[in-house]
Amino acid sequence: MKTSALLVAAIFLFLSAPANACLIQDEELASMFAAADTNNDNSVSHDEYMTGAGNAAKNMPEPYKSAFLQNVKTRFTENDKDGDKALSAEEFYPPVPQQRCR
Repeated sequence: MKTSALLVAAIFLFLSAPANACLIQDEELASMFAAADTNNDNSVSHDEYMTGAGNAAKNMPEPYKSAFLQNVKTRFTENDKDGDKALSAEEFYPPVPQQRCR
């Protein structure tokens, strides 16, 4: 499945936002997860996550690009609760469910 650059950017901008940010609806999170899971194994691997982030940051000027990619990498590590280097749907979503938009 091809993912538009805009969707990829939205996914990683959302994931790099503070955990308490209320930015998006639950249905959109499910769509973002499906788009990020490029091999359709029901998890987003570190490689899938960072590839998407790299695509989203491709045209960002420095130092924003480096800061963005570091923030994304940190968020992946924080959200990977079981340490398997992949995010389940539950790990992919913001860590504080009551702070998501409803």
